[in-house]
Amino acid sequence: DRNLGLLFAVIAGLGGAGYLVSLAVGLYANVERKRRDFALMRLIGLSGRDLLLFPAVQACCVALAGSALAVGVALAVTRIVNAVAAQAAATDARAVCILDPAHAAAACAATLAGAMLAAAFAGARAARIEPAEGIRDE
Repeated sequence: DRNLGLLFAVIAGLGGAGYLVSLAVGLYANVERKRRDFALMRLIGLSGRDLLLFPAVQACCVALAGSALAVGVALAVTRIVNAVAAQAAATDARAVCILDPAHAAAACAATLAGAMLAAAFAGARAARIEPAEGIRDE
């Protein structure tokens, strides 16, 4: 049981790290794609700190939507596993699979924290965009 738990933790950790890297790269590419728009926003008065919020809000929305979907899928799978286990047992069996609300909340918080970390790289790039870039022809 301990080894299986460790294997699951390693696989989940690698999946989480892959999610964070892909989110960070996607947000950074989005900032690069919209560089001229961000430069124009700087030109009309937005500060670098204001531009830092664009990738952060986008990452927050992605993380919250993903967390809600993941919790929904986990609850559905929990019900299916418990129903199958109850049918297999001859007597009234306890629940085999339980999703503790505290664990779900901790997973959502960790996802949100990771998304904010991933957004920090894109936000730093957005904050460094100079207003003069909006005037130049590319």
